[in-house]
Amino acid sequence: MTRGGFGNGSEKGTASCIRVCANLGKSATETLEMIQQGFGDQTLRRTQVFQWHARFKARRTSVEDDEHTGRPTSCTTPETVTRIQEIIRQDRRRTIRDIAA
Repeated sequence: MTRGGFGNGSEKGTASCIRVCANLGKSATETLEMIQQGFGDQTLRRTQVFQWHARFKARRTSVEDDEHTGRPTSCTTPETVTRIQEIIRQDRRRTIRDIAA
Protein backbone atom coordinates (compact mmCIF):
# COMPACT_ATOMS: atom_id res chain seq x y z
CA MET A 1 0.00 0.00 0.00
CA THR A 2 1.31 3.44 -0.79
CA ARG A 3 1.44 5.99 1.97
CA GLY A 4 -1.46 8.35 1.80
CA GLY A 5 -3.80 6.20 -0.22
CA PHE A 6 -4.92 2.79 -1.21
CA GLY A 7 -2.78 1.38 -3.92
CA ASN A 8 -1.69 -2.23 -4.05
CA GLY A 9 -4.77 -4.16 -3.01
CA SER A 10 -4.22 -4.25 0.75
CA GLU A 11 -6.70 -1.42 1.27
CA LYS A 12 -9.41 -3.89 2.23
CA GLY A 13 -7.17 -5.27 4.96
CA THR A 14 -6.44 -1.83 6.38
CA ALA A 15 -10.08 -0.77 6.16
CA SER A 16 -11.06 -4.03 7.88
CA CYS A 17 -8.65 -3.28 10.72
CA ILE A 18 -10.12 0.21 11.08
CA ARG A 19 -13.63 -1.27 11.07
CA VAL A 20 -12.72 -3.72 13.85
CA CYS A 21 -11.21 -0.93 15.96
CA ALA A 22 -14.30 1.25 15.45
CA ASN A 23 -16.60 -1.65 16.38
CA LEU A 24 -14.57 -2.28 19.54
CA GLY A 25 -15.14 1.32 20.60
CA LYS A 26 -11.59 2.51 19.98
CA SER A 27 -11.21 6.22 19.26
CA ALA A 28 -9.90 7.40 15.92
CA THR A 29 -6.62 8.36 17.59
CA GLU A 30 -6.25 4.93 19.19
CA THR A 31 -7.07 3.33 15.85
CA LEU A 32 -4.46 5.43 14.08
CA GLU A 33 -1.82 4.43 16.63
CA MET A 34 -2.67 0.75 16.24
CA ILE A 35 -2.64 0.96 12.43
CA GLN A 36 0.73 2.75 12.49
CA GLN A 37 2.11 0.19 14.92
CA GLY A 38 0.90 -2.70 12.79
CA PHE A 39 1.73 -1.36 9.33
CA GLY A 40 4.57 1.07 10.02
CA ASP A 41 5.29 3.64 7.33
CA GLN A 42 3.23 1.74 4.76
CA THR A 43 -0.11 2.94 6.04
CA LEU A 44 -2.75 5.55 5.44
CA ARG A 45 -2.36 9.12 6.52
CA ARG A 46 -4.05 10.38 9.67
CA THR A 47 -6.87 12.09 7.76
CA GLN A 48 -7.76 8.96 5.83
CA VAL A 49 -7.75 6.77 8.93
CA PHE A 50 -10.03 9.28 10.64
CA GLN A 51 -12.37 9.38 7.61
CA TRP A 52 -12.65 5.59 7.45
CA HIS A 53 -13.13 5.44 11.24
CA ALA A 54 -15.99 7.98 11.02
CA ARG A 55 -17.62 5.97 8.22
CA PHE A 56 -17.56 2.79 10.27
CA LYS A 57 -18.82 4.58 13.40
CA ALA A 58 -21.75 5.75 11.25
CA ARG A 59 -22.63 2.08 10.68
CA ARG A 60 -20.94 1.63 7.33
CA THR A 61 -20.14 -2.04 6.75
CA SER A 62 -18.41 -2.11 3.36
CA VAL A 63 -14.62 -1.88 3.19
CA GLU A 64 -14.80 -1.01 -0.52
CA ASP A 65 -13.89 2.55 -1.47
CA ASP A 66 -16.79 4.67 -2.75
CA GLU A 67 -17.32 5.08 -6.46
CA HIS A 68 -16.18 8.43 -7.75
CA THR A 69 -18.57 10.38 -9.91
CA GLY A 70 -17.82 12.92 -12.57
CA ARG A 71 -15.23 13.21 -15.26
CA PRO A 72 -11.99 11.29 -15.02
CA THR A 73 -8.98 13.38 -14.00
CA SER A 74 -7.13 12.35 -17.13
CA CYS A 75 -7.79 10.41 -20.28
CA THR A 76 -4.52 10.45 -22.20
CA THR A 77 -4.41 7.67 -24.74
CA PRO A 78 -2.40 7.44 -27.95
CA GLU A 79 -5.63 7.79 -29.94
CA THR A 80 -6.61 10.97 -28.08
CA VAL A 81 -3.18 12.51 -28.55
CA THR A 82 -3.23 11.74 -32.27
CA ARG A 83 -6.73 13.13 -32.68
CA ILE A 84 -5.86 16.38 -30.90
CA GLN A 85 -2.65 16.78 -32.90
CA GLU A 86 -4.68 16.46 -36.11
CA ILE A 87 -7.18 19.08 -34.93
CA ILE A 88 -4.35 21.50 -34.10
CA ARG A 89 -2.63 20.91 -37.46
CA GLN A 90 -5.87 21.75 -39.27
CA ASP A 91 -6.35 25.06 -37.46
CA ARG A 92 -3.73 26.34 -35.01
CA ARG A 93 -6.01 29.17 -33.88
CA ARG A 94 -8.48 26.81 -32.18
CA THR A 95 -8.79 27.21 -28.44
CA ILE A 96 -8.64 24.48 -25.85
CA ARG A 97 -12.32 25.06 -25.22
CA ASP A 98 -13.10 24.41 -28.91
CA ILE A 99 -11.02 21.24 -28.92
CA ALA A 100 -12.60 19.93 -25.71
CA ALA A 101 -16.14 20.39 -27.03
